[in-house]
Amino acid sequence: MHVTHIVTAARVLTRIQLPRDQRLSSLMLMPGERWPTEIEISASRERGATADQEPEPAAIYQHAAAIADRQPFALARSDLDDLNAIAIGRRESQIRAPEVTPFGARASVTVDVAHELAVTLERARESFAAGRPFEAAARLLWRIVWIHGFTDGNGRTSRAACYAALLAADPALRAAHDARHGAIGRARLTLPERLERNRSTYVMRVNMCHEAQNRGRVAEMAPRLGQLAAALAELAADQVAARPSADDLADVIVPLVQA
Repeated sequence: MHVTHIVTAARVLTRIQLPRDQRLSSLMLMPGERWPTEIEISASRERGATADQEPEPAAIYQHAAAIADRQPFALARSDLDDLNAIAIGRRESQIRAPEVTPFGARASVTVDVAHELAVTLERARESFAAGRPFEAAARLLWRIVWIHGFTDGNGRTSRAACYAALLAADPALRAAHDARHGAIGRARLTLPERLERNRSTYVMRVNMCHEAQNRGRVAEMAPRLGQLAAALAELAADQVAARPSADDLADVIVPLVQA
């Protein structure tokens, strides 16, 4: 009998500041070590969960999948309200006010919530119809948070809306989702979970879009949105392949005994 250890958090954290595409390649396995499986990662996360790190409800992913099944796909305002209600665990969504200050904007700046959400959904529909689903998903992910129209759950709502668009566009991603939530088991992390668990990269990309919008840097919006779309494409590919991420590995310290 011999002991095989999962790669420890201490070793991963020494590399966590590297760009994500260099992290896994920079972490060489030592003798007697192996990468953790996603089931082990999920179990470790659940053991370490605290009240302020409550996982997003599985129901929100399933509702996103139901929205994605509609043909032709088109995300409506009522869908956002439904997703938000699930996110916050209430019967109905709650809007902060008809006019609000967007996320990161000066207090003197206000926008009409209904109008901005309508514009966001329309532009996402245009991108989706033009065959650019990751652009559509990135726009939903960013602008719903930027508008910040709901009293709570804006991030969870944006991630679920983004996920619905990608499930509608990619049969392989939908199959991976079904494997995650079906009777087979729960080995695959969904794209919204991957966004949450790769939070540093996700927040950085979204904040870059916020900054360009709030400062009126129109020329910077397209490339910054493109970077967010590229990050989504990478996470979607990770879900399809059931790959763990470097940020997941950083939280896992579990020795395994193998015969």
